[in-house]
Amino acid sequence: MAPRVVDKQQKKQAILMAAATVFAQNGYHASRMQQIASAAGIGKGTVYEYYKSKDELLIGLYELVFLGFDKQIHAPDLDRLPAREQILASLEKLVADLDEFIGLLPVFLETFINQDLRQRLQLDTYLKTWLDHFTKFFMTLMERGQQEGSIRTDIHPRALSRVIISMLDGFGLHYYLFQPDARLLQAQQKELLGMIADRLRPPGARQERSGPGVVRDRRNQ
Repeated sequence: MAPRVVDKQQKKQAILMAAATVFAQNGYHASRMQQIASAAGIGKGTVYEYYKSKDELLIGLYELVFLGFDKQIHAPDLDRLPAREQILASLEKLVADLDEFIGLLPVFLETFINQDLRQRLQLDTYLKTWLDHFTKFFMTLMERGQQEGSIRTDIHPRALSRVIISMLDGFGLHYYLFQPDARLLQAQQKELLGMIADRLRPPGARQERSGPGVVRDRRNQ
């Protein structure tokens, strides 16, 4: 009999998904590697072949979420848009897909408020790296938009980028805590995007809607 071929990347992903389920159900500190192995349908020894500890699994989950965000905002269909529209379309994708990541929020909050764990895993440095990454993404688009004339020139691109990221953080936390119904959630998304669109819009430009959330500008002639 030929040996069974194991897709190691697929196996690693399955273990990570099992860890996400177990951490969300039990909390990070109360979870055990055996529980994760059982949830993945494998032996505990197999889990250790891919992840040396719960800490490695935790970092893997952070990485999964941030890489997911990064993939959304760098989608090929967005890269072809003008700068201002790309910012708004990226934000629309992020707020529309909260369900995909929101279940891990309590796990991240639990681990982040633990000072010992933060220091051991150097979480502050890790998260700051991703914060800088996303800040640069929005800031670069804003600066390009200012050069194109599609974004007002009196904004501070770095500061506004941080404000936008903070708003997304708050939006996600509110969604997790209060679980608004679909109609209210859609209205909240529309208001959030509208506020940002208004702040970016140059003087003398009028608004033209081009979809559920994305807005375009046309200059008054």
